[in-house]
Amino acid sequence: MATALGPCHVDPSPHGDPVLIRRDGIATYLLAVVVDDLRDGVTEVVRGADLLEFTAIQIQLWRALGATPPTWLHAPLLVGSDGRKLSKSHASTEVAALRRAGVRPTQIWQMLLPLLGIEGHDQLADAIGAFRCTGGSLGPTEIDEARLW
Repeated sequence: MATALGPCHVDPSPHGDPVLIRRDGIATYLLAVVVDDLRDGVTEVVRGADLLEFTAIQIQLWRALGATPPTWLHAPLLVGSDGRKLSKSHASTEVAALRRAGVRPTQIWQMLLPLLGIEGHDQLADAIGAFRCTGGSLGPTEIDEARLW
């Protein structure tokens, strides 16, 4: 797997045996995301650095299911000015809400791409070639949502 710092190897054994099915019969995130990604044919995954260690377990699950794991990139975790991670569970602004508010995709990319070390590109397709999976920090990176939009 890759991080903003380059390739990374994580030993999942210190975590013990992961819980895959809860007592109520519901699959946990670890298993559900692997099954969903397999079903959807996912080959590349970008996620926050806070999930780095879980990726090692998910790689084992992919292999146990007889599948080739995707490639992962772990980007810096984004936190608000209060230090809490930006996520739907913390009522952070969703991309859909930004769209409803009239924020153009270009504006979103212009805000996010510099966090990955990519500047001067208005379109995601143009920025992909400029991205290098080396250097940088895994965060957390603070974003003041109120000042963005």
